[in-house]
Amino acid sequence: MRVWIPRAKKDNEFLSSDGSSVEQKASTVLLTGSTGNFGSYLLDHLLSQPWVDKVVCLNRSTNAQGRQLEAHKERGLEMVFDRVSFYQADFSDQRLGLSDTDYNRLASTVDLVIHNAWPVDFNRNFRSFKSSVDGVQHFIDFCISNKDRSTKLLFISSIGATSNWGSAAPTSRSKIPEVELTDWKVARTGYGQSKLVAERLLSHAAREVDLPASVVRVGQLGGPVLHGDARGKWTEKEWLPSLIRSSITLRALPENLGPVEDIDWVPVDIAAVALAELAFNLVQTAQNPKTGANFFHLVNPSCTQWTKLVPSMTSMIPTDVRLVGFVEWVTILKESVNTAGGFQGVDEGVNPAAKLIDFFDNLQDRAIRFPKAKSTLLETRETMKVSKTLAELDAVGPEWMALWMRQWRWSVDVDAAR
Repeated sequence: MRVWIPRAKKDNEFLSSDGSSVEQKASTVLLTGSTGNFGSYLLDHLLSQPWVDKVVCLNRSTNAQGRQLEAHKERGLEMVFDRVSFYQADFSDQRLGLSDTDYNRLASTVDLVIHNAWPVDFNRNFRSFKSSVDGVQHFIDFCISNKDRSTKLLFISSIGATSNWGSAAPTSRSKIPEVELTDWKVARTGYGQSKLVAERLLSHAAREVDLPASVVRVGQLGGPVLHGDARGKWTEKEWLPSLIRSSITLRALPENLGPVEDIDWVPVDIAAVALAELAFNLVQTAQNPKTGANFFHLVNPSCTQWTKLVPSMTSMIPTDVRLVGFVEWVTILKESVNTAGGFQGVDEGVNPAAKLIDFFDNLQDRAIRFPKAKSTLLETRETMKVSKTLAELDAVGPEWMALWMRQWRWSVDVDAAR
C-alpha cells in the first residue's frame, strides 16, 4: 500500500512516502455528525489540512452552524467557517433529505464522504437502527451517482462491532484482525450489530460497484490532550467520567476494571489527527475495490493497565475514598440506587454511573464468570503503516489522566472536601 503524507502547505503539492512530490487538487470533503464531540475535533483538523479545500457538513439539526460554533467555542477550536457549508440532512431519505439541486451539485463536487453520524445507545435493539443502516446505502448511492467522478467513502465504525469476538471465536487468542468480519455473532448489542451490518454493506459495495471505501473501527476515545486545561474535556456523560464522579460520591473507587483492565484509549483530538491521515490515504491512493473495503483500527497500539492510572486519580479526590475491587464497586453502585428508592431518586449530578447500571452490571457479570479473562484487543499493524500519528502514540499515562481530572474541574470540589 502506498501512503501519502501532507506536507507544509504549498499550492496543490503533496509528498508521497517515497519522497517524491506530486500535484493534486485539494479535495472537497463531506462530513456527517460534525457537531458531536469527535466530529467537532475532526472538522477542526480537516480545516487545517492543505489537502482539504472545502468541507460540507450534513447534520440532522436545523441549526447545525450555531451548534457547531458553540461546540468549537467550548473546546477552544477554530470558529471561522468560511470554507464550510452546512445542510440539514435526513439520512433515511434516498436523497439524504436534500433538494435535487443540492444533491446533484454535491454529487458532482464532493471527493470524499466521511460518515461519522450514528446514534450511540447501547440499550436499543437492532431494528431501531434501521434508518442509520439505510443511510449507509444512501451514501453508497450518492458516491456512485455521478459517473464522471470517483467519490470515496470512509465509514466510522466502532469497536462495538467486535464486542462478542471472544464468544464467537473462543479458541482465538489473537487480536481482532483489520479485515471484514463475516461471522454475525461477533457483535453483541443492537448498536454493534448495526455497525457490523453497515461495515459489510460497504465492503460488498466496494466489491460489486467498484466503490473506493475504508472502514475505521474506533475504540474508546478519551478527553483532549492538545488544548491544555482551559478548553474541552472528556464528555462527562460517558462511562469513565461517570465512574469516577460516582466514586467520589460513593467513597469507593475501583482498583481494577475487571474485563476491561487493558487501556488502549486514544485522546479525542489525537484521534481526529489520525483519522484525517486515514482519510487522506483513501483520497490519494489507488485501491482495488474487488478486494472489498480497507479496514483500519483507531485504538492505541500501546496499552497500559487501569491500576497504573489509579494513583493519579486518588491524588485528586477526597482522601476517604477507598479502593475496592471492581465487582464490589458495582455492588456498591447498585446499593446506592436501591437506597435512593430506584433510578427516579438518584441525583445524576453526583452519581451519574447509576444511569449506566446495565453497562456496569454486564461488566460485573463477566468479571465474576471469567475472572481471568483478558481484554480482546484490536490489531493495528496495517493502520500504523498509514497513520504516523497512531504509530508514534504513547500509552495513556498518569499525566493525561490528571489532565482529564483537571478538565472536569472536580479538584475544586475535592479541595473543599479535604
